[in-house]
Amino acid sequence: MNKLIIGSVVIAVATAGFFIVRTVTESKKIEGFKQNVTRNLKDPESAKFRDLKLNKAKTALCGEVNAKNGFGAYGGYQAFVAVDSAAFIMRGDSCNIGSITSQIECMSERNKFLEQSVKNECIKASDIPSLTKGK
Repeated sequence: MNKLIIGSVVIAVATAGFFIVRTVTESKKIEGFKQNVTRNLKDPESAKFRDLKLNKAKTALCGEVNAKNGFGAYGGYQAFVAVDSAAFIMRGDSCNIGSITSQIECMSERNKFLEQSVKNECIKASDIPSLTKGK
């Protein structure tokens, strides 16, 4: 009977240890991905995140970020996908304003975001038309 109790306790402790290590490892990955996102923001310390989700392979983080802009105001939540040492943000502004060069840069950023989002299981390819409608 004592062996059964001791065996059960050992299994319970080992299982709990596994989940704690897994949670700490995932937390570190998430923090690294968040740093990739904030790296190019005007005010990285102001970043607020929501709806965070690691993909199944734990190689990308999807979610939304809101941060202060150049005027010191929050610009609204924008979808992002972070991978390795890069992050791609779906800018909320229209790509139809500004110079031709800025429009091309905007569209290029948006295409990279969409490509990475589909590749890393953040969105389905079938969701792209609704994300880009009117933008």
